[in-house]
Amino acid sequence: MRSIIFLSKEKLHLSANDSDHKDIFIAPFFLGIDDHSLPFHELSFRMSGALRKHNRFLRHQYWDEMTILYTKY
Repeated sequence: MRSIIFLSKEKLHLSANDSDHKDIFIAPFFLGIDDHSLPFHELSFRMSGALRKHNRFLRHQYWDEMTILYTKY
């Protein structure tokens, strides 16, 4: 099975309100069996690329909780 970021389950994590910053969203992800052996920096790079395809910018990953934080363009 392939790794998946569940963008359909995204939730607002932190609202920026009226500041110049952007809202931060959180979504769960699943790592495929082959991806468990990859180093975290390589997984981060791949996640970042996948999010950019959907106009999102990776902020942080919580590996233990299997969630990622990101902003939208």
